[in-house]
Amino acid sequence: MTYFSTRGFGTPSVHEELVRERIQTRHRQAEEHRRARDLLRARRARREVERASLSLRHALLRLV
Repeated sequence: MTYFSTRGFGTPSVHEELVRERIQTRHRQAEEHRRARDLLRARRARREVERASLSLRHALLRLV
């Protein structure tokens, strides 16, 4: 029985396609994770700025 590989003919094997698809999925998931993380950081920073602004406003009112 002879085994012929399609590797040399420019067509990827099913296994190679699955691996490539899995890698692309992992990249997409990582990007979604980074976006979610960045969104949470931005929200946290916004809350901190609002808190600092309120604190400053109260301090200024105490001076007057």
